[in-house]
Amino acid sequence: MSGAPMTSSSILGAFGELMSLAEGVPEGVDVEERIAEIASGLGDTVPAKLDGISYVVDRMKGQAAQLREWEKELAGKRRAVEATMERLKLTAAALLTASEDAGFFLDKKTNRVKVCRDHGAVRSHWLVRRDVVVGPDDVALWPQEWTTTKTTASKSAAMDSIRSTGEIPDGFEVVTRESWQSSWQSS
Repeated sequence: MSGAPMTSSSILGAFGELMSLAEGVPEGVDVEERIAEIASGLGDTVPAKLDGISYVVDRMKGQAAQLREWEKELAGKRRAVEATMERLKLTAAALLTASEDAGFFLDKKTNRVKVCRDHGAVRSHWLVRRDVVVGPDDVALWPQEWTTTKTTASKSAAMDSIRSTGEIPDGFEVVTRESWQSSWQSS
């Protein structure tokens, strides 16, 4: 192996070559010499590469944590802005309702309140009314036909069932996925 650091791809390629040498030997290749050459290059390279990966992952964990904090902060600011917008909309509705009750700014066609350029406004403003149902917070108290149910797949419930019964329905399979973990340890 060369003195230059190996990439993850070249390390995996070297392991692949080791596996292929175990399966069959190409002509003209001294297997023991080739295995020794590959292994000597991997001895220090793999631990260094794994340490490098773990440092990068640790750094990214820190960045992700910082982003989560910023998201919380931004979410709080967004909620404050949205609450202010709602208060302003309620204030505007109250102004329009009071104007309508007093008989000001009534539109000649609809006899509803509408404040527009004719009244010195840059934009047109009108009162919107809509009916909404208000009911108990407990959904169990609502009539069944007024509720909806959302069904979602639960992979954890499926895995629990498969582990307890050993049965896997047609169309399903259990796949083992490999991952990586790292921790600080003293030798």
